[in-house]
Amino acid sequence: MDIETSSAIKLFFPNPSLALVYYEALANALDAGATEIDIEISIQTFTASETLNVKITDNGLGFTDESFNRFKTLMKPKDGFHKGIGRLVFLNYFDSIEITSEWDDNRRKFLFKENFDGQAPVEKLPEVSTSNQTVLYFANFSKEKVKSYDDLKPGSLKERIISHFLPTLNDLRDRKVEFKISISLETQESNAQKEFFSSDAVITPDDLPEMKLKEIRDDAKLMPTQASTCITTSRRRLALPIC
Repeated sequence: MDIETSSAIKLFFPNPSLALVYYEALANALDAGATEIDIEISIQTFTASETLNVKITDNGLGFTDESFNRFKTLMKPKDGFHKGIGRLVFLNYFDSIEITSEWDDNRRKFLFKENFDGQAPVEKLPEVSTSNQTVLYFANFSKEKVKSYDDLKPGSLKERIISHFLPTLNDLRDRKVEFKISISLETQESNAQKEFFSSDAVITPDDLPEMKLKEIRDDAKLMPTQASTCITTSRRRLALPIC
């Protein structure tokens, strides 16, 4: 990278959340056109944070030269909606992330860690793959503890992911794009009081709340023939005037 990463992490993420790791990986996968994403979380027990591992697999376009060059260069966003710094949150929670990406007859494999040198040559495979696959394996958790059970529980993560990515996922549904985001947790020691145990959850278009149009009139500010329109859902209100 072009700057010292540990300083950048503290600057841009003074108080990050472990959920940001999932959000960043999911955002990258969705940007790459992925329709199947698997999040596999494993930990011996909640208090043994040093045993936490996360594996995220997607079928997006992969780490092509274009996407890899954007990934390795800090502050080089894809567009006006991306800041080009999100991947730094990976290093705020994990010392290293092993990344393997295969597309067509190409494979790119590298270890993303502090002061990553940006070198990851493409290896040619003997045969063209029938499907793309990118795997991010997060190991060596660097914090003293995981702050919240909800950062590991598939049911809780499902609700948070839907809320965070609702506009993007709703757009996929509107375009009739089938998608599936699977979340699983494997732990050797359960906690019934915290509802913490090995489990899984799945997000598909059927899990998204229905979007409805609702007309709201404000007679105090609008003419009798005027109305403001907004989009609402069963979970939250999105103030999006159309007129």
